[in-house]
Amino acid sequence: MPSLTDAYGLYYNTDLFAKAGITDPPKTLDELATDAQKLTEKNSDGSIKVAGFVPLQNWEQLGISDIARAYGGEMLDENNQPLISSDPAWEQAFTWQKSLIDFYGYENITKFFAANTDAEFSASNAFENGKVAMMWDGEWRTAFIAREHPELKYATAPFPVGPDNTDAYGSARVGGTIVGIPENAPHADAGWLVVKYLSTDTDYLTFMANNVRNVPTTEASATSPAFENDDNFQTFIDVWNNPESKFFPPLTASGGGYFTPLEQFTDEWQAGKKTDLKAGLQEVNDQISQALQQGEAP
Repeated sequence: MPSLTDAYGLYYNTDLFAKAGITDPPKTLDELATDAQKLTEKNSDGSIKVAGFVPLQNWEQLGISDIARAYGGEMLDENNQPLISSDPAWEQAFTWQKSLIDFYGYENITKFFAANTDAEFSASNAFENGKVAMMWDGEWRTAFIAREHPELKYATAPFPVGPDNTDAYGSARVGGTIVGIPENAPHADAGWLVVKYLSTDTDYLTFMANNVRNVPTTEASATSPAFENDDNFQTFIDVWNNPESKFFPPLTASGGGYFTPLEQFTDEWQAGKKTDLKAGLQEVNDQISQALQQGEAP
């Protein structure tokens, strides 16, 4: 059963937006790239002072699959066969990512990444300190900002989508904590009472949502008068409730390790070590297919 969850969206620095003359958050990935370039500031030596948006894999919570999902991409078909080489959204995602990396220069953006990536869960976080203008992140960041940098002027919005996928705007990756009972639990009846409490009790879920700052997973707790909501957090409530939102990439009976080849290729692609995108995606597709077959074998 679910017991609180995560939802993801776009955080943006409203002071930096105003400084750059941008009035609204981007709704498409093309707009995001354009805004990122306007928002980027460089030091006299050419290094990055403020990054408009960091497109590298594993910057904060960002993965290539999140970008592909924004283009409407699917990872597996109804038979659990990979779609990496056949769904055009994946090629669009990689092309978009590499274009923005090239704008910064790979060496430049990786130096920025190395200098700031260890601060994801600290008061030195790059977005919280105005070093990044836009960021893909989860709802918990609202609590970190309130605690660590309440002076920061920011807002949240759904993450942009591909220009041909605008109907999906408002959706994103979702998924978080679950609770359950082991199959051979000696006190399953008592265990169910605990699971029921942790997943359905409105007072408990409301208290935890207010203090842990994760998305409540029942309608009663999300609409409770005791729930301390605000405009920035409401974005993630709306993403969670969007019917197009889902956990992505999907888990299978053998887990989620099957998409490791995709992450490995992404690292090589963004570094320019692999340049034939179609061939690379086909290779990834074949590797994932083999991994799924091995994982599901008896």
